[in-house]
Amino acid sequence: MVLLAINLPAPNGIECVRALLAAFPAIKTVMPTEVKTISLIRQSLSTPQIVEKLFVGTETVKSHRKNIHCKLNITHLSELLDFAREHGL
Repeated sequence: MVLLAINLPAPNGIECVRALLAAFPAIKTVMPTEVKTISLIRQSLSTPQIVEKLFVGTETVKSHRKNIHCKLNITHLSELLDFAREHGL
């Protein structure tokens, strides 16, 4: 496993998303709202809680989760949580 240290300017801000995308080109296809969704999942928020935080519908959050799993080529929540922890989300 390779650990990289990056300087993230503002937690959960657009600058953080830009820094992540610059530091990890492999995740460029993950949209900013999906990055935010990953962060909220890592905080142990449920789908209804994420809906409230992002001001979107339940189906939108479900779609984000599905897209995240496809884009990152993961199948289990534990893999998503590992990814989020490793990338400071």
